[in-house]
Amino acid sequence: MMKRIGLLLTLAAVMTAVMAMSAVSASAQTVCGELARSVAPGEFQRLCVEESTVEFEETVTTSRECEVGNSGRQGTQAGTQTNIFEVTTTTTTREFFQGNNLKKFIRSEFVGEETSEPVLVEEGEFVATGKCKNNPGPQ
Repeated sequence: MMKRIGLLLTLAAVMTAVMAMSAVSASAQTVCGELARSVAPGEFQRLCVEESTVEFEETVTTSRECEVGNSGRQGTQAGTQTNIFEVTTTTTTREFFQGNNLKKFIRSEFVGEETSEPVLVEEGEFVATGKCKNNPGPQ
């Protein structure tokens, strides 16, 4: 029981952290397999996999090359860029039923969870925050 509570608290903390990164959108889909006999007499079970995807924005400070005025000299310009990333979490649970009947639910067990690395979905536009500054040195 304590293990389940710990897992639920961990899951809640992860989801809170992901949502704090300025969530843009979220979606979830659950797919369950067929009922099969369990180890216990009269008990059936099935595996369910829930896949949830969260998109979030991340704004970073960056710079880009630029031309200083119309001089032909190379310079650097500071700015920001807001990108959209996607993270997918796959959670697997096992559901138990009394007999071969989905209406007689007994319990659910957490099997495992995997979270993907953030994937860049959309690269935002560069927004200049300063002027193009000359790069020192020979050009």
